[in-house]
Amino acid sequence: MTGDAKKVTAAANPPAPLVSNTLIRATLAYAAFLGQDVAWLRERAELKDTDGSDPDGHISETYYDRLLFHSSVLAQDPFFGLRLGQQHSLRHMGVLGFLVMNSATFRDALRAYERFQTALGESMIMKVDELDTCCRITIHCHGGELSGRHRVEAFVSSLQAATWELTGKKLQYTRVTLVKDMPQNVNTYIEVLGIVPTLSSHNRVEFDASYLDLKIVHALPEMNYFFEKKIDDLLKAKQEGELPRRIKREIMRRLGSHLPITLQEFAKILALSTRSLQLKLQEAGTSFSTLHEDVQKEFAMGFLREGRPIAEISYALGFSEPSAFQRAFKRWTGESPAQFRNGPGFTG
Repeated sequence: MTGDAKKVTAAANPPAPLVSNTLIRATLAYAAFLGQDVAWLRERAELKDTDGSDPDGHISETYYDRLLFHSSVLAQDPFFGLRLGQQHSLRHMGVLGFLVMNSATFRDALRAYERFQTALGESMIMKVDELDTCCRITIHCHGGELSGRHRVEAFVSSLQAATWELTGKKLQYTRVTLVKDMPQNVNTYIEVLGIVPTLSSHNRVEFDASYLDLKIVHALPEMNYFFEKKIDDLLKAKQEGELPRRIKREIMRRLGSHLPITLQEFAKILALSTRSLQLKLQEAGTSFSTLHEDVQKEFAMGFLREGRPIAEISYALGFSEPSAFQRAFKRWTGESPAQFRNGPGFTG
């Protein structure tokens, strides 16, 4: 494949299907509540190297499907996903969940989720259609419409849980259709969803359109500016790529500790040859020196806003002398450090 063909293919590919770390942690918490061996589950789902500590981080949906499968087997419950969805909270969704929680109405909440879900790479994609008398939500799976039944049913029941969390009202479905064959005993569907799903070519739910105008309890819509800004930052980080992000994090750590920051040192940390690291960064559209300077620039602007002396900033960022830092800053921004500090955008 030629270089141009590779670029076209990469551009055409959608974001990798992902599940939020907080959803993984919530699922493990429910498994622990059921008395399951969480360490065993993590190992079987190959989650042992994923701590999920970043609430806005994501991992491949493959791990989530494995986790649901093994946990449902341990529980010996064919409705494991359905019951799991009842336990979900919007707080399990990181910043996207808080954006939804601070919408003005249920309609706004659904639209906010719909707007950002694809860009963030969420594995369960919902499409909202407002019809004459009802609202229809179609659930698409990155893994195909025949993706794991537990995951789809967890989503369907979690939507009811989210409606209660948002509005204090119980969402009554008028129709539910599922792609996957369902267990013979339908009583649990009636107990949880209030309706028996029918088999169809789409995973879909419908409910009365009047729910859309319900007010969100305790919402602070004015906060959504900050949550949208956070999501924009997350999208920018996702576009940048995992390897560049990892290198920038390590550069930040080393700047603070005055440890060596060289291409050769980072190649050694990543168990790569220097040439391999260069090529990988080139494929990501960047270079080691660009990443290094990006971090220096971010720190420099922050330090200047804090009013730190030029000599101190120069030393902290690893420059040999203040004049070298001043030249670099002028190259990065078109302004000298003094001009930046005294400019109209400076509020310190």
